[in-house]
Amino acid sequence: MSMRLGELWAQGETTATVFCNGLDCQHHAVIATDPFPDRLPFPAAQCLVCSACGARDPRVMRDMLAHYARINTETGFMSPLPAHYQVVGRDVPWPDQEAVPQRSSCRL
Repeated sequence: MSMRLGELWAQGETTATVFCNGLDCQHHAVIATDPFPDRLPFPAAQCLVCSACGARDPRVMRDMLAHYARINTETGFMSPLPAHYQVVGRDVPWPDQEAVPQRSSCRL
């Protein structure tokens, strides 16, 4: 049984890391998960499109940098977030930002 976004949010996880599987693309981004419904299965890659190459087959996983930073905040163990850390949908806009991403136009 797959985990749902609401379950991740309950654990304090509000971002996900997305990697493009396009041939020779290697594009990746950290995205905010809060625009998506809480019942959406995780990883939910079916609506994501790479903004660099247009591929529709991304790999989605937990944002481990944010996970470790949360552990650092709670325990002092691990390291805080690096200065260059940015979340698409929070720190920088979605590539096709007019509004919150829709199921048919989610972009990485």
